[in-house]
Amino acid sequence: LPLAYGIYQFIQEKKVGFVPALGFISILLTGGIGLLELDAKYIAIKEALIPLVIGIATIISIKTPYPLVRTFIYNDMVLQVDKVDQALEGHHSRKAFDQTLVKATYMLASSFFLSATLNYALAKFIVTAQSGTAEFNDQLGTMNLWSYPVIVLPCMVVMIATMIYLFKQIEKLTGLKFEELLHEQ
Repeated sequence: LPLAYGIYQFIQEKKVGFVPALGFISILLTGGIGLLELDAKYIAIKEALIPLVIGIATIISIKTPYPLVRTFIYNDMVLQVDKVDQALEGHHSRKAFDQTLVKATYMLASSFFLSATLNYALAKFIVTAQSGTAEFNDQLGTMNLWSYPVIVLPCMVVMIATMIYLFKQIEKLTGLKFEELLHEQ
């Protein structure tokens, strides 16, 4: 799936996407650990590494013209960005909004750091068999099954809290109601 999405994104945008590339690397690492029969601890490290890299990239993005929170949440597919920008200018609240984006970026990054921590703990707890064995593959499947309630749900709560914070701040800084913010389909 990451390879297919990466190829699709490359065809559409003529550039390699960061997240699909990380997904593909993750798949290669998992397969490599199994094929090379490396110690199972490397699965835990690999599981933590991917969200950790995304979290660090999210924080680094604050120093760029395009923080990742803009890519994930504050974009034309979700919000009427032009309308919001005009309202921010009209209320002279651009600086406060930029500070809001920085805080939302840290909140978003914290979900990736939480994911890294939970991924590592779950992998250490579940994947104990020698890599390259049927039991190892079974444990990888079990780990993936448990990743939804143990990792995805808590991280989703943090991301939803980030979105609520960002939308509430935009409402406050622009005077627009939530319904007026959303992109009309």
